Amino acid sequence: MCSSDAEPNNTVIQIKKKSPRSSLTLDRWPEDPPQDKASCSVFKFLSRQWGMWTFCYMNKILKKGYKQGNDTYRLTSDDIFAVPTAMESETLTNQFKDHYDAVDSKHDSSKKLILTLWKLGSKTYIPAGFCELAVVICQTMLPLLVRELLRILEKDSDQSVILREGLPYAILIFLVSVVNTFGNNRHRHMALKTGIAMRAAVVNVLYQHILYLSSEGQQGLTSGEITNLVAVDTQKIYEVTQEGHLIWALPLSVLLISILLYRTMGPSTLVGIGLLIAFVPLIKSITLRMLEARQKRAIYADQRVEVVSSMLQGIKTTKLNCYESNYRARITELRDRELTKLSCELIIWSLTMLMTVMSPVLATAVTFVTYILIDPENNILTASDTFSVLLFFSALRFPINYAGRLIGKAAQALSAIRRISKFLDRPLRIQSVNDAITSNTSSAQKLQFTTSNETDVSTPLTVSDASFRVGGKIRTTNAA
Repeated sequence: MCSSDAEPNNTVIQIKKKSPRSSLTLDRWPEDPPQDKASCSVFKFLSRQWGMWTFCYMNKILKKGYKQGNDTYRLTSDDIFAVPTAMESETLTNQFKDHYDAVDSKHDSSKKLILTLWKLGSKTYIPAGFCELAVVICQTMLPLLVRELLRILEKDSDQSVILREGLPYAILIFLVSVVNTFGNNRHRHMALKTGIAMRAAVVNVLYQHILYLSSEGQQGLTSGEITNLVAVDTQKIYEVTQEGHLIWALPLSVLLISILLYRTMGPSTLVGIGLLIAFVPLIKSITLRMLEARQKRAIYADQRVEVVSSMLQGIKTTKLNCYESNYRARITELRDRELTKLSCELIIWSLTMLMTVMSPVLATAVTFVTYILIDPENNILTASDTFSVLLFFSALRFPINYAGRLIGKAAQALSAIRRISKFLDRPLRIQSVNDAITSNTSSAQKLQFTTSNETDVSTPLTVSDASFRVGGKIRTTNAA
C-alpha cells in the first residue's frame, strides 16, 4: 500500500515514432523529358541519356532487392517508379480514340485499326527501328573488321607493324561490339514499350466497347469470344511488336551478308546460301508437326485438369465413397497419354534445334569444299577468309531460320487485328441514345430545376415548364 507522502515518480517514458520507410519512389519516370526545359543543363541532359542507354536508374531498386533479408530492406509497390506520362491508361485510351476517329472512313476496319495502332506507337517504334538498323550494320561490319585484322597478322610478323596497323582494327571491333549491345538492348526496350502501350490501349477500348454494346451488337457474341479478344488477340499484337522490325531487317541482313560473302569467296558461297535457304521449308514443316503434337497434348492436359478439379470440388464425396483409387487410375491414364504426346513434341523440337545449329556448319563446309574444288591450285583457304566466312554464315543463320517463325507471328497478329476490328464495328447503345437526344433537342423544351435553398435538403424540388411523356401521351405542367 502506497503512502500519501511518497515521492512522485518522475520517470519519463519516451515513445519513439516509427520512422517512415525509406522509399525509392520517384514522382516521374526517369526517361521522361524534364518539365522545366529552361533549367536543364548539359550535365543533366547527358546524365539522362546515359541512364536511358544503360538503365542505370534501376541500380537503386536492384540494390535494395539484393539486400532484402529483413524487414528493413523489403521491396514494396512504393519502390516502383511512376508510370511514364505517355503510357498512362487514360492518356493511351484518349489518344487511341482520337487517332481512330481521325482515320479516313474510306479505309476498311482492319486497315483503320492498323493505322491507329501505328500512330499510337510510332513515337517509340520509329526510334527502335533506327536502333535495329545500327544492329544490322554492326553485325555486318564485325566479320569485315576481323578479316582485316587477320590479314595484318598474316602479312607481317613485325610486332611494331602489327601493333601500329592492327590496334585500330582491334579498337573498332570493341566499339562495334559495344554499339551492337547498346543498340540491341535499346531496341528491345522500346519495342516492348510500344507493345505494352498498344495492348493497354486496345484492352481499355475493348472494355469500354463491351459496356456500351446495344442489343443488336450483342447478337452472336459469347463470353469466350470476349475473353479471347482481351487475353489472346491483344497478346498477339504485343508479341509482334517485339520483332516487327525484323520484317525489313532480316531481308536487309541476308542481302548485305550475301554480297559480302560473294566478294570474299566468289560464286562458291551461293551454294552455302542456297543450302541455308533449303532448310527454311524443312524447319517450317517440322514446326507445324510440333504445333499439331502440342494441340493433341493440350487435349489430354485439359481432360486431366478437369478430372483433378472435379475431384477437389467433390473431395467430401470422394473420401466418403473411397473413390481415391478410381481417380488415381483415371488421372494416371490421362497423364501417361499426355507424356507420350509430350515426348513426341520434345523429339520434334530437338530436331528443329539440331537443324538450326547444324545448318550454318553444313553451309560453311559445302562452301569451303566448293571453293577448293573450283580451282585447287589458286583457291587456298587462309585464316582471314576462313574465320570471316564462319562469322558471316553465323550471322546469316538467324535471319534465314527465323523468317518462317516471324511470318507465322505476323499472320497471327493480322488475324487478331481482323477480329478486334470486327468487334469494334458492332453497334453501340450509347450511339442510339445520343442520336435520340440530338434529334429531340430542337422540339423538346428544356428542363429547369430550381430550389429555394441548395443547402437545405428538406426543400422540395420545383420543376417548371416541363413536358413529360407518360404512356404515349404528353402531359405539360407549369409547376410541380
